[in-house]
Amino acid sequence: MNEDTFWQLIDACTPTGPDPDSERLAAALTEHLARSPVYMVTGFAEQLSWALYRLDRKELGQGLSGDSFLSTRCAVVAAGREVFDGVLRNPSAFAPFATDLV
Repeated sequence: MNEDTFWQLIDACTPTGPDPDSERLAAALTEHLARSPVYMVTGFAEQLSWALYRLDRKELGQGLSGDSFLSTRCAVVAAGREVFDGVLRNPSAFAPFATDLV
């Protein structure tokens, strides 16, 4: 799975509505990947790992426990490519995702 396909899958599985629920996103991704060939599942895992690694920056994790930092990075990825790229360009865009955890 390439990076574009990864983000298309995140976008396609994101629940619509005013307050998208991360549990619904996880369920939709799980359902989709369960029907996919193994190479798609492993490709998704590799792309997710790469996205989380790219957000693993000292300035983003200050003040967060390890678990909170991981959860916050996951929330950024779940928000989609545009938000993810925005955080990479402007680390202050990470703060709203961590506000409730600090």
